[in-house]
Amino acid sequence: MILSTHIVIAAALTRPLAAAHPLLTFAVSLVSHYAADAIPHWHYPTRTILKTEDPAARRWRGTASAYTTDALAFAVDASAGIGVVWFLARPATADAWIWLAVAASGSILPDFLQGVYMAGASFLQRHQIIHHRIHSSILLDAYPWIGIPFQLAIAAVAALFI
Repeated sequence: MILSTHIVIAAALTRPLAAAHPLLTFAVSLVSHYAADAIPHWHYPTRTILKTEDPAARRWRGTASAYTTDALAFAVDASAGIGVVWFLARPATADAWIWLAVAASGSILPDFLQGVYMAGASFLQRHQIIHHRIHSSILLDAYPWIGIPFQLAIAAVAALFI
């Protein structure tokens, strides 16, 4: 699932908890990532992730230009999610901004940890394998005309609750 969808889902789930302790918001956002990944979804193509059947064998590969392109795509993706939540929630207080930052951070942390693992942090291998097992086995990556609208629909439904 793309980062912006993870962020919107986490914001929808944690909005009622915004006044609670930030750790609760973070925990719910983190769990929402894994739950959302269990739903069939689409990923945009990346140039630097060597995808293999064995999740423990996945690594970064590519040129500096490819890394820059992918990093920009990840940043735009996450920024779009934060922008949508900002537009819908209009955080005006410091507490509201903290809620938004914590919800966004928790919702994308598992994918960040995958990136750290692929960079050589072997101590995250267990997380890599668990994350892969939770992930839906129905891949829509090859079917963007199905995957993109489906993911937009998921994000739109979640946005209704922000």
